[in-house]
Amino acid sequence: MDNITISVIIPTFNSIKHIEKCLNSVYSQSKPADEIIVVDDGSNDETCKLIQEKYPKVRIVKQENSGPAKARNNGVSVASCKYIAFLDSDDFWDEEHLKNLSSVFYSYPHIKWAATPYKIHEKNKIILIQPHISQGVIQYFDFAYKTPFVWTGCVMFETEAIRSLNGFNEIYSRGEDIDLWFRFAMKFPLTGITTSPTANYIKSSLSLTNKRSSPDIFVSRINNTISYMLNSDKPYHTGAVKLINIWIRKLLVEILKKKQWNTVRNLKVPKTLLNSNNKALISFCKLFSKNSE
Repeated sequence: MDNITISVIIPTFNSIKHIEKCLNSVYSQSKPADEIIVVDDGSNDETCKLIQEKYPKVRIVKQENSGPAKARNNGVSVASCKYIAFLDSDDFWDEEHLKNLSSVFYSYPHIKWAATPYKIHEKNKIILIQPHISQGVIQYFDFAYKTPFVWTGCVMFETEAIRSLNGFNEIYSRGEDIDLWFRFAMKFPLTGITTSPTANYIKSSLSLTNKRSSPDIFVSRINNTISYMLNSDKPYHTGAVKLINIWIRKLLVEILKKKQWNTVRNLKVPKTLLNSNNKALISFCKLFSKNSE
């Protein structure tokens, strides 16, 4: 597996409390990373100073505060290895993580991305996220609507493949990761999978991947995803439609909670793509919107 070289990209913002555990987990890998890039998103604490002092081999890229999507993209733009693995600065890996991912790419050299099961650490419990299959290759859309088995900290990409899609969409303050997974799977539907959960997501109010955004942004992302799918030169998978309906359901629940009925008018979804439950909820929201005028 010597020909599998890996750049690890870590976006960070004021992460002095967590960055050591994160970087230590990268340096503890049984298959070492060939390059570690930390992209500082305009921190005003001493995160960069700590890294320079304790981890002098880490490459630091600085940017004005622009969010994790731009930070990851900046990391991708300067990465020099064949593959890229992402890790947020408050999360960490078990020591076999990069080895297990590398073994999938070695066994199935035609794939462009692979993921490991992962553990969500929330308060006093650990939740395992894992598709119930053996190690190998799957169609992403066969499983994505059943369980969110791809998460930023558990996935590894072929560098040129992610560059071909221009990386993460920087207009999104939330959901830029699943937007990329969807677009990536439309072009490269086969995903490598390992069986061991070696990535650890620390869920807290400060997590980069746990930020809230308005329903309007959610609507924009869904509309753009549908447009991308319908305009693709490849036929779309039925699982992709099911996944979009799950997103729409979550959006509609949020609209109902916040009583932002007018938001649903901006949702541009062909009725042929909607399931019956979402059709009913959209009609319900439109009725309230009309009555509130």
